Amino acid sequence: MNSPSATKKVEPTKKDNHGSQKESVGRYRELLESFIVALVLAFFFKSFVAEVFVIPTGSMAPTLLGAHKDIRCSECGSQYQAGASLETDQNTGGQTDTIVIGGICPLCRTQNNLDLRQSADKTVMGDRIVVGKFNYIFSDPQRWDVIVFKYPQDARINYIKRLIGCPNEQILIQHGDIYTRPYIDGTLSNEPYKIARKPASKVETLQQCVFDSEHIPADLVKAGWPNNWQAWPKESSAKWSTKYEEKAWEASVDAEGIPVENVSLLRYYHRFPSPEEWREIQKGTAKLQSVAPYDSTLITDFASYNAMVIAPRDSVYTQNNSISPKYKGGLYPDEALVDPSRYSIGHGGTRSIESEDGNHWVGDLLAEFEVEIKAADQGVLILELVEKGIRFQCRINTVDGSATWQLIKNRAPISIWEDVPADQAPQGKTAIRSNGQYRIKIANVDSQLFLWVNGSLVEFSHPTTFDDEKLLTREEHRPFWTPNEPLDAAPVGIGFAQGKLIVKKTKVWRDVYYIAHAMGKHLTDYPMDDDQEQANLIASVVDPDVRRLIEQARRTGATQEQSLLAVLKTVYASPPMWEKTGLFNLRRIRSYTLDQDQFFPLGDNSAASADARSWYTHHVPRELLMGKALVLLWPHSAYMFVPKFGRMGLIR
Repeated sequence: MNSPSATKKVEPTKKDNHGSQKESVGRYRELLESFIVALVLAFFFKSFVAEVFVIPTGSMAPTLLGAHKDIRCSECGSQYQAGASLETDQNTGGQTDTIVIGGICPLCRTQNNLDLRQSADKTVMGDRIVVGKFNYIFSDPQRWDVIVFKYPQDARINYIKRLIGCPNEQILIQHGDIYTRPYIDGTLSNEPYKIARKPASKVETLQQCVFDSEHIPADLVKAGWPNNWQAWPKESSAKWSTKYEEKAWEASVDAEGIPVENVSLLRYYHRFPSPEEWREIQKGTAKLQSVAPYDSTLITDFASYNAMVIAPRDSVYTQNNSISPKYKGGLYPDEALVDPSRYSIGHGGTRSIESEDGNHWVGDLLAEFEVEIKAADQGVLILELVEKGIRFQCRINTVDGSATWQLIKNRAPISIWEDVPADQAPQGKTAIRSNGQYRIKIANVDSQLFLWVNGSLVEFSHPTTFDDEKLLTREEHRPFWTPNEPLDAAPVGIGFAQGKLIVKKTKVWRDVYYIAHAMGKHLTDYPMDDDQEQANLIASVVDPDVRRLIEQARRTGATQEQSLLAVLKTVYASPPMWEKTGLFNLRRIRSYTLDQDQFFPLGDNSAASADARSWYTHHVPRELLMGKALVLLWPHSAYMFVPKFGRMGLIR
């Protein structure tokens, strides 16, 4: 019906459709504008506030990990990582011809052979981090910050390293440590170099474990391998008792009535089986009677991240990238691979030197003890670290908790403190008392001493910094040993007087060691690139019979790297040789000068880092700084969508 009312009803309907079309267009327009605004804000946020990066390589390991393998040691149960970024071409993102098939445990040094057929042994992606780009707009980067910057030789590439050198100073890398002195307006200061000291938080960030009493291999105990902790002096009225079993480690001493001057220290002797001994141990055929309880070798800069076992891809995979039916995962390479002759340890570069141990002696150490104290009236707990023959001893009175640092050389107190009056010593207050359980940690890092009790850093009356240059000659910057004192051969100790002590757990760490790498040379402090340098190295072996063996091997085809490793292994494990050898005087020292707005970054993984040491310019200009690494957002694991929650947190 065409009634007026019907007509009136139709006309408004047309107007409503037109209006709804306009509203629909408006909504789409609003969504589009919101999306554009979100993109702009995201771009602004990424450009000026923060950005997420993925770590591609292992130059910052173990602080930040690139592509890697997660490994649980089959012998001691410790968890560690082996680098695997060499499996990927960093320029193209494609596969290389190399794969990682195993790793070496940092604690017991057994070789763990992966089974690439298992998902748990697959390569894990590098860490995902958040970088703050606002941090350095109004303030300068601080030494020890982890920074992100454009690579000076190709600004299309982003790098991440730790800031070591700042503008207007000269940097010296010497024996693993960093030293600085002012350099202003092209003029070098006459001041002597001063060691660059890490704050306590950075010290703990960079520590790397070398012993953990909770991870002692049962097979070693069964085979008769001696306990790493031994009492010294061997004969003492205070007798240590140690439990050294397949699933338990503990030590105790009854020192009731024993004065401090007669204390017996339980000392750490660093040793581990060779690869050949490990295979015999695992077969049950090892004969370890020749391993003496007081034998040891120096603690070095060994990094399990760099000691990956590698092989050609075609020794495991077929051309269509499937596992070869001839591959036997989980076995030693000479049993597992299609071609057992083609495998090696390390990242395979012509300048890299890897073995079952590191190349450089590290004297800066940390140690932690979980103890139970039982002392009636006047107990004294003694903690000790040794470097260059100097004993850094902390004595804690369990009556009032007072702690005192004492430095000892040749069995006599010495004073080489930087800011302590000659007749005084740094003193502090702790929570330790006559009866109770405590977690105590000490450190000697960058010529500075630290003490923690139950996780809290103890403050002292004076700075605990010292200068061993006041005491030692150039030739004395080496490890020490005598028949009457093991010193650097047993560089960690704990003891007690006037009471009873039970040590339930213990750990030992080393500090990071910065290699004085010369551009184009091998990644070692020891010059070894020509015949004369090789001759100097071999001459440092003072035992004529061993020296002749190394010389003969060199003449019959041993490489430069093999000769160096033979020399280091011999000297490091021969304490009587340390006084006579010239090896430690051969260590290279390098310096770098920084002008205004120039920064000097290094990787935490010094033996596998392409950083300012190897660049032609040796610095990063201020305009190439991008920001500060703030948060470890997503540490990947072998399982998709499951991060390693324990590693999440602020980057220090």
